[in-house]
Amino acid sequence: MQQRYEEIKLPSELARQSGLEILRVGVVEHDLQVVLKTCFDKPADWGAAAVQILQYAAKIYERETGMAAEDAYGKMVEMFMQMVMKPVEGAIGQRMGDN
Repeated sequence: MQQRYEEIKLPSELARQSGLEILRVGVVEHDLQVVLKTCFDKPADWGAAAVQILQYAAKIYERETGMAAEDAYGKMVEMFMQMVMKPVEGAIGQRMGDN
């Protein structure tokens, strides 16, 4: 029996606001899949977004596991630094809206 792709539901307070989804990430058969909009004028802005994503993830780890956010963030940054210069493996996903 094949399982369906499980999406994260948008919190209701965000659904009531105007906004733009720029990034969707999922794991399919143990591979990370990324779909995004190139919405920033400068590629460097994606670096700032990556930092914010890791900071939010660290806070969520703290809330859900009890691990201190600083410890979780440190582990994330450590792995980021190990992988930052490695080439992306697999196919490049399509941009959102390119169907």
